[in-house]
Amino acid sequence: MLSAWEVSARRVGVYMRFIAAAAAALVVSPAVAQEVPIHLMCGGQAQMVKRQTATAFGTNSAGQWSTATVGVDRTASSEEEVRIDLDGPTGEIRLPMFMLPPIHGGKNGVLPLRNVTYTQNEIVAKATLNFINQPKIVLDRLTGMVSISGFREAFRGKCVAYDPSAVQRAF
Repeated sequence: MLSAWEVSARRVGVYMRFIAAAAAALVVSPAVAQEVPIHLMCGGQAQMVKRQTATAFGTNSAGQWSTATVGVDRTASSEEEVRIDLDGPTGEIRLPMFMLPPIHGGKNGVLPLRNVTYTQNEIVAKATLNFINQPKIVLDRLTGMVSISGFREAFRGKCVAYDPSAVQRAF
């Protein structure tokens, strides 16, 4: 029969082996490298839901006036470019003016990125256009495709990495 001290020592030993195995699993698991900084130019199709309204005025035979207003949402699309710069847990995105709502943050379409997370296959982030609209940006690291989906806008395209200090300028 084992003494209380020996039972306690065996329990501690079991716990220590469990902790050692868990630590080894964490060390052996591959870490996702955050190649920083990352600069991307993405060309693709932008879509924006635009609201059109029309108001009509009329009278009846008794001379009474009435009005009616009708609003219709339509989807407009355009070929656009998006620039994305990532630097660890932060970054910025430059959206085309076509995709920006009338009330938006940032300067000249450049918005800060937040909640940037890196995995082996994708990079995910959020941008804040305004208090309602916070589009999600998903970059597929395998295909180079980008997907931006917001409240009333979307963008799908293909990204190419570039080095801003070595890029050949168009003019």
